[in-house]
Amino acid sequence: MRSLTLAETLKKLGHTCRFICRLEPTNLIDLIRARGFFVDTLGFQTACDSRLRSNQLSETAIIEADDAHQVLTILRGELCDWLVVDNYKLGKQWELIAHKVCRHLLVIDDLADRCHEADLLVDQNYYTNYQSRYDHLLPPTCERLLGLKYLLLSDSYYQSIRKPKVYSSNIKNILVFFGGSDPTKETEKFLTAIKYSQIRNTTYELVVGAANPRAKEIELLCKNAPSVRFHFQTNQMDKLCERADLALGTGGSANWERFCFGVPTLVIATAKNQVETVNSLYEAGAIKFLGWHSEISPIDVLTAILDAVNNPSEMFDIAQCARQLITEATNYGAKFVAERMQAINRGNNGF
Repeated sequence: MRSLTLAETLKKLGHTCRFICRLEPTNLIDLIRARGFFVDTLGFQTACDSRLRSNQLSETAIIEADDAHQVLTILRGELCDWLVVDNYKLGKQWELIAHKVCRHLLVIDDLADRCHEADLLVDQNYYTNYQSRYDHLLPPTCERLLGLKYLLLSDSYYQSIRKPKVYSSNIKNILVFFGGSDPTKETEKFLTAIKYSQIRNTTYELVVGAANPRAKEIELLCKNAPSVRFHFQTNQMDKLCERADLALGTGGSANWERFCFGVPTLVIATAKNQVETVNSLYEAGAIKFLGWHSEISPIDVLTAILDAVNNPSEMFDIAQCARQLITEATNYGAKFVAERMQAINRGNNGF
């Protein structure tokens, strides 16, 4: 989604963008095409070429080389101005090969767990040590855009930051979204939790992404829960955030969307790449962290919701802290990144 946001911003500035995506069960290829972009596809990851294995390369290096050569085959020697890579499995080995078909290479990352060979790196997340996380992972010529002011969000979220937030005295509307695919089944955990709920006058706006393989089953479950409104791959997430008094979700990039609207959030960490950011946000007082997904039961979820509903002032304090944190992101991050790409392409490497 963050790459799609950047592509839409570049398109508005007059550039042509195309995507290369691997055919995986949770891909968003249909959504990307629906947004008006051409998508080339790579097949499912298969056993790597025996010639690579004979070189006794590591498994990671073999996967990266195999993937990069498939990309080169798709582009057929075409030289693009920028190649943008946003994939936690790809690093320096991939980038060295892929650099043959681009003038410049941009990496979007937030793990800081591998070396890169890039001209520009974007990490839009919040960490207490964000300025130094990539010190030994990048070439000296690589420019870094780090922190919340480079958030890759659509304009509607940035516009919301400037609007005053009016908080209700009660928590009545709760937004629930556990990411595009929700592999740890937090959505079902939530639906189990509210079976035991005695909370009155509360509406749950439940969002399920297109990459969730259980979307149909979840929709059926929601029909038996009158307080739940089901939304599938909605393009109205900003409207849902604006109406929400409380949110329940993961520690992914949807946090920033909620923060823009000043929504207090109960967070369950569902992936390792979320843990560092979630801990930093918890220490900053910007979220209420429930814990790691495997340690959270439906009863824990219900208890957290009840506690939030019964203590709205505490939740609103968290929301104000989150909104204060996000006000750093006032440069329209995607637009700034796109304009920076333009400048580097023109040979203007200095700010």
